[in-house]
Amino acid sequence: MLIFDWCVYLTFFLVRKRLYQLSVHIMFLHWQHLDFIMATLDSKYVLILKEEELCKNK
Repeated sequence: MLIFDWCVYLTFFLVRKRLYQLSVHIMFLHWQHLDFIMATLDSKYVLILKEEELCKNK
């Protein structure tokens, strides 16, 4: 019975560790993706502002 409990505990521990690594990995990817989206939006916004300035100067 004790060995069985130990196996269950060990399995649970390993699964939990794996899930934790996975969630960290997913969060990291998500943040990278978010940074990329924000950078893209920023660059588009800057381009729009520059175009507006060029139109005003003409």
